[in-house]
Order: sequence, then structure tokens, then C-alpha cells
Amino acid sequence: MIRRPPRSTLSSSSAASDVYKRQGDWWTKVPGGEMHVCQMVPQPMTKRAYDISQLLHVDMDWDVRHISAGECKRVQLLLHLQVERPMVVLDEATADLDVDQRHELLRFLYEESVLKGVTIIYTTHIFEGLLGWASHVAVLDSTTKGVYSNRTLSDEESASPALFKELAAELCFLKAREVF
Repeated sequence: MIRRPPRSTLSSSSAASDVYKRQGDWWTKVPGGEMHVCQMVPQPMTKRAYDISQLLHVDMDWDVRHISAGECKRVQLLLHLQVERPMVVLDEATADLDVDQRHELLRFLYEESVLKGVTIIYTTHIFEGLLGWASHVAVLDSTTKGVYSNRTLSDEESASPALFKELAAELCFLKAREVF
């Protein structure tokens, strides 16, 4: 799903450093020694970093060797969203978050798009809480490694529960075609 402002600030010449893609595996490789979140966030914290840490309920005193998958996800999001960028790419970013944190993150991302002109590319198969959120939807097909469908949505289409029924039907159809 893509949430793009009507006049996107992203140009084709945007540098890769201007795009945040949530990736990496730092959380699978436990640091050899004690490492606290406050050591990972540049000090003094910017207002944006502080606001995001509050939004995601990140404790700066957490030792990253001893935190849950959800806490790891929240720390990772904080580390990468603390810098403003014209485009944010998130792959299943709300996995491991509880319902309230997921809602708050999606609200934050929506506001980034609407108020600051940030283009948000958000991949998910969980549509809850996304009604009215997307301006574009692309369904990817793993059997052809390509795009199955691609749509630009009106505000009415984006806010219609029928959209998610159609998307779920497309995903079920594609899943049935997979061969293991």
C-alpha cells in the first residue's frame, strides 16, 4: 500500500540515503556486551526522536540483549524514523507490535504523508486499521515475481471496506496458485 501526498516531494533524483527502508538483521545478532538503547540513539536526542520514542513506548534504558521481538521492532523503527526523509519504505513494520502501538505508528505515518508530504510505501497482508489510508495499492505475485494488480484509489475507494474484501480475494487466489 502506498500513501502518497497529492504532490509528492519525492523526485526521481532522490538519493538512496533519502529513503528509509526498514531492513537489516541487527536484532538477530546479539551484541557481545551490554548495549542500551540510549547508546544507539544520537545524544542529545532530537525532538523528533524523543516524540517517536514516546509514541512507540521505547525505554532508553533497555538492554537490547534482553528485549522481546516487539521491543526490538520498536527500537528499530525509532532508529530509522528519527531522521525525516521524503520517502519511507516499510515491510511488515507492524509485525510484533501490539494493537495500540500499531495504531499509533500508522497514525504517525499517515500524518507524515498528509502534513509533511512524505511518501509511505507499506507492505502488509494485514489490512486492519488501514481503511482510508492508501492512495495506491499494488498486489505482488510471488509465482511470477511481478505485479498482479496496481490501482490508484480515490478517497471513496480507499475508505470502502469493499476494497479490503477485493484485496483479500486476490491474495487468496494468488496463494492458491503457489506450488511448494
